[in-house]
Amino acid sequence: KGSLTRSSLRSDNDPLSQFEDWFQAAKQAREKAPETTIFTTVRMPEGRPSSRIVYLKEKNDRNGGVAEKDDVLASGFVIYSNWGTSQKSADLKTNPLVGLTFWGASMERQVHIQGRAVKLTLGEGEGTSNSAQKYYSTRLLGSRIGACASRQSTPIDNDRKMLDEWVHQTEERFENRDEDIPCPPYWGGVGL
Repeated sequence: KGSLTRSSLRSDNDPLSQFEDWFQAAKQAREKAPETTIFTTVRMPEGRPSSRIVYLKEKNDRNGGVAEKDDVLASGFVIYSNWGTSQKSADLKTNPLVGLTFWGASMERQVHIQGRAVKLTLGEGEGTSNSAQKYYSTRLLGSRIGACASRQSTPIDNDRKMLDEWVHQTEERFENRDEDIPCPPYWGGVGL
């Protein structure tokens, strides 16, 4: 089905350009969610790896602007998440080196990227003063409520009563505010 030879790779040996070519090809092939990636962190000093699936949401231009959504060549890869209580946040505090792995099933290709995670400031990403809020506002209402209510990666009792109560409290707090739920302060972007 798929094949990979040296002659099918870019002659300039530019890995970001190669990724961009493959990313665009995956989109053209209607690959389901080509922006899906496995984000891996390693907690130190234990050296314990932890992986989870996230979505590549932006390709950030560290030179002041933001690349178009479909142009990864501008430089950094950006994901958004809970950076307050999540396992990935705790891991990054001990070790900023991370990995992203993209898999394109229809093309039988995978790309692994390693680098240093850098928390984006409010002026970076999406070219606005608050890129996290802009992205956060695109999420479904239930997803925004869940993000506000969740103490991600925090253990809860065996039953769901505590979690359900947090969700209920959050729903009451933002009742009738579908379009105006603020991004939690612990939520934001990380660039690689």
